[in-house]
Amino acid sequence: MHPKIASVTHCSDAPATLASEASALVLPQNTQAGRCAIENAQCHLIQALCFMNNQYDQPDETLTPEQLKRVERLSEAEIETIDNALLANTSLQWRKVARVVMTTMNELPCRVVGIPDSYYSQRIQQLVNAGLLESQGNLSYMRYSEVRRPASNET
Repeated sequence: MHPKIASVTHCSDAPATLASEASALVLPQNTQAGRCAIENAQCHLIQALCFMNNQYDQPDETLTPEQLKRVERLSEAEIETIDNALLANTSLQWRKVARVVMTTMNELPCRVVGIPDSYYSQRIQQLVNAGLLESQGNLSYMRYSEVRRPASNET
């Protein structure tokens, strides 16, 4: 095995099964260039798996001090606008929190610059706590949680 691949397969964050599957790709034996190309492709695949795991298996980022200052300056009307937009992007069907957040951020006509997606995710948690949304999964991970409007809120 190419030393570059061997070093990457030890990434503690890569799923072992995917890493072993990537390492088990069949190498053509006919040319050195072919073997090298496949080994490089294996290496890049495993590195991508490591990156994806590191990036997405972390809880949503906490607000930085600068972001907290911006959030503290939001008026009640601005917070209500954000909440209403978040609610408008939910339905009776389960939707990923990340989808609701990104759709809201993209559609919000008067979006305040410098307010990160993690704040919108925090607002979803507040809406769940207030009983305006139902959730499943861990809301600290917007990619791995879902929300919907409760059927009792529909008229």
